Amino acid sequence: MIISPRVAAASVLVWAKLIAASASTPAAEVELADGRGVAEWLSPSTFRICRDWGENRRCAGPSAQPEVRVSRIETDTKIRFETRYLRVELDKHTWAVQVWNREGVCILDEPEGPRQTSTGASVRRRADLKERFYGLGVHTEASVNLRGNVIDSDRPFLISSRGYGVYHPQPGRYVFDLAASRPGEWRVTALNQPVFEYWFYYGPTPKEILEEHREVETPPPPLKRWQLGILQPNQQPRAGWRLPVPKDWEGLRTSVFALVHGSLSGLLLPVLDLDLHDTASLLVFRRAAQLASLVPIVVSRIPGPQTMETADILVHLRWLRQRWAHFFLSYADEIAGRGLPIIRPLPLQFPLDEQAANVADQFMIGDEVLAAPVYGPNGCRKAYLPMGIWTEWHTNRVHQGRRYVELCASEDEMPLFVKNGSIIPIESDQELGLLEVHYFPRLAGEFFLFEPDVNDYTQLHAAPALDSLRLEIQSKVTRTYEWVLHHVSRVRQVTSDGKSLAPSPNRAALADGNWTQEGQDLRVRVRVRAGRPYVLYVTF
Repeated sequence: MIISPRVAAASVLVWAKLIAASASTPAAEVELADGRGVAEWLSPSTFRICRDWGENRRCAGPSAQPEVRVSRIETDTKIRFETRYLRVELDKHTWAVQVWNREGVCILDEPEGPRQTSTGASVRRRADLKERFYGLGVHTEASVNLRGNVIDSDRPFLISSRGYGVYHPQPGRYVFDLAASRPGEWRVTALNQPVFEYWFYYGPTPKEILEEHREVETPPPPLKRWQLGILQPNQQPRAGWRLPVPKDWEGLRTSVFALVHGSLSGLLLPVLDLDLHDTASLLVFRRAAQLASLVPIVVSRIPGPQTMETADILVHLRWLRQRWAHFFLSYADEIAGRGLPIIRPLPLQFPLDEQAANVADQFMIGDEVLAAPVYGPNGCRKAYLPMGIWTEWHTNRVHQGRRYVELCASEDEMPLFVKNGSIIPIESDQELGLLEVHYFPRLAGEFFLFEPDVNDYTQLHAAPALDSLRLEIQSKVTRTYEWVLHHVSRVRQVTSDGKSLAPSPNRAALADGNWTQEGQDLRVRVRVRAGRPYVLYVTF
């Protein structure tokens, strides 16, 4: 935290009167007039607060955590902790908490500590006028920003746009009044609980908050390739959570909402049940299958009663999920490694975009692809594109960001958009081992492609210059790659290791070491040996 010399001098005079406890005690346990308060640090940006009442001690005492660099200063009325990220003050009489970030901004402020009520244990906190709230489990509000709502939740994990998250580990139901009753205040009540406990995570971004949460709640293991097929219900991973059954258009719409809210609540492995053919129309089933092509886990009773049309849809769904398998597996590794979901709501990816904060019917897949599912019979909808330049996947049309676009999708397509500078690996032919590498210039791009067979990452890089592009593959396995460059002008030459690659008349004639241009797309096919970097130069 940066402090001016004048403020620093005043602080010295004030804190010289304080009673120092320990210079590095990352915990506190205080006897209160009607109970006890406990605080402990897990990391410089994560701490636990617990408050109980009466003689029954329900709060677990500080545990043996890894050493955390925390300074602690104590007076008769307060305990003050400081780390390189936060300053936290605890009132020793009420166990009220105040938190400042390293810029000196108060991001959490409790006017009074937790209190027992007739319905449980509750605390109220000040809400900044522009503060937005996300998460709180699988629900179906039509806005990602939950401010102004009262949410009854059994998944009490909340993310604030102020740069922090709060998670209540005690099982049960919680009611969150998010500035609904009072505009400048939000309140949480733990129903029928004799203890009030939560973890505080400082981000400041939502991704960093989820990474902090990973240290408290173990995420599920990474997906395996076989799980990207269509599973029977008994094959569903234990950590998976089911979306509402989308039996009609409204059900499909609420499933999208649930997917977005759940992913912002630390729920990382959504499951979509595709057994719709008994109650839904064929078009609803087709749109649900399009959504399923992007959801980590899909289940259906196989074999089951299927018409020829639904069977064809399932065959196409399996093909789509295999096409995207390399992309999914690369991000699935982040589920266990970083605690980040594959499905990324817009506030997770674009936390500073206020318009994105209200969009609950779109989401990112990883960092590169934006999906706008269709959930109406006419196939048309509006889609919000955040900052950047976006390419429509199925049409190659280009759109400027920070605006809404009107679009209509055929029955066989879900609208997808790829951000400028992205690299997308798509499996073209599993038997031949051909992997398409789509690049959308002209920003530099990179992608780390997880290779489960060797438990390592192939690196894909694209670096544009004035009139050329440098493309590099550092492959961990021997494989045939086909670069697909979108939106390129007429190509003069493609070279590797100082030698020109021969052009082909069309894609059907394309072979290793050849290139062809079809409209605004350039395709270059190369055979890359494991452990040998392969560099291409494209000149326009």
